[in-house]
Amino acid sequence: MNFIKKAVTTLGGIFLAALLIAALAPKATHGLVAALVQVTNTTANPASTWDADHATRIPYQSYEAFAPVFAGGQTLPVSFAQVPAGYRLVIQNINADLAVVSDNPVPSACIGSNFNPFQTFPCVTGVYTGSQGDFGVINQQVTRYIGPGDTPVLGVLADFSSCSGGPCDSATISGYLENCAVTGCPAPVH
Repeated sequence: MNFIKKAVTTLGGIFLAALLIAALAPKATHGLVAALVQVTNTTANPASTWDADHATRIPYQSYEAFAPVFAGGQTLPVSFAQVPAGYRLVIQNINADLAVVSDNPVPSACIGSNFNPFQTFPCVTGVYTGSQGDFGVINQQVTRYIGPGDTPVLGVLADFSSCSGGPCDSATISGYLENCAVTGCPAPVH
């Protein structure tokens, strides 16, 4: 009888210990997991807050020097680097330095592309500096998307002066390339 009493007491103790462990384990485990996934964003250990779209952007800038075919008011097409396959170009700024004779016409530029040469937008207007050097300057922020494999073309209109000895005009477009595998790059509407 003493043996049965010890066996029941031992089994009861084991049963109570198992219940106690089962009751306390989830709370302890939850606290441990919560402590492991906490993110602290301090200046010594900053957390990444950019989404995948921003993190995969590649800065883009393309520069072209050119000379007018003849002096006077004309529109010159300026072609830039082709957009690589798998990427989409987002143009954010147009900059042009032009040797001009007058403000008639006022220096301006429109963005098009090889795939869609007749859909030129946005168009921006620059300034004429006057007789203090006869320059036309364009510097405008824009937003224009150019699809993979396409080439941006800037149509520059001004009263160009004749250049001797090489190109005296230049244009720059800048922005960033989007990785289409990350952002999805919807097809451009033509």
